Amino acid sequence: MFDASLGLLPAQYVCMSEFLLAFDTSTAVTAVGLYSRKGDPLWINMEASDKRHGDELLPRIQRGLEAISAKPADVQGLVVGIGPGSFTGLRIGISTAQGWNLAQRTPVIGLPSHVGVAAPLLGLGSSVVAVIGDAFKGEVALSLWTRDAMGQPCEDLSPRSYSPEAAARVLCEQRVHGNLTLAGDGLRRYERALTQALSQSFELAHPQFDTPSPTALVEQALSQQRRGEPWDPATLAPLYVRDADAALPAQPLKL
Repeated sequence: MFDASLGLLPAQYVCMSEFLLAFDTSTAVTAVGLYSRKGDPLWINMEASDKRHGDELLPRIQRGLEAISAKPADVQGLVVGIGPGSFTGLRIGISTAQGWNLAQRTPVIGLPSHVGVAAPLLGLGSSVVAVIGDAFKGEVALSLWTRDAMGQPCEDLSPRSYSPEAAARVLCEQRVHGNLTLAGDGLRRYERALTQALSQSFELAHPQFDTPSPTALVEQALSQQRRGEPWDPATLAPLYVRDADAALPAQPLKL
């Protein structure tokens, strides 16, 4: 893996001219990665941005491209986390991907951000992963993941927003078989309320797994491509678990 702090690339990648770009802006971390067409990681940056994705995303992408001596036209595929998560963060990430697609005609795919949390943990041996994202306003976004018959991440429970206590009840009702692992930025914020309400055994993932991994997103995208599922700009629809606070008036405004 390329270490951005060293400024050096493995020799086999120096002459490459086609790359995949992945990023996720659903949490407080701006996660960006550049990969070979086969999914080999070349440059990854996952630093907290204090939710200032609008200021951080494009400069980090540019830094990564410079690190691997590439330019925007060399990006031959774009993989983007579509949430759930921060309303503002998702809009920034998705609009960046849409603009890139229009300007460069780059194939693009949007994937649930939670698969970027669940897949690495499933790969490390967890039977079931509950991704507990921060849905704000005292709620969490809960989804449940296992592996399918082909060993690929499988969403058993789609993301929805719950109070921490209600999320714990939903997990208990799922009758999870195997070891249950909890992860996500919502888990850290509401860990006490969640864990006290759970009546089954569980493990807490290390906080390093709370941020959706761009590497896991790329692996999922390539897996879907191998199964014949096309990359489509229509997949760049934000995955919200709650309606936006702002709403259109019930009656048209009279001017």
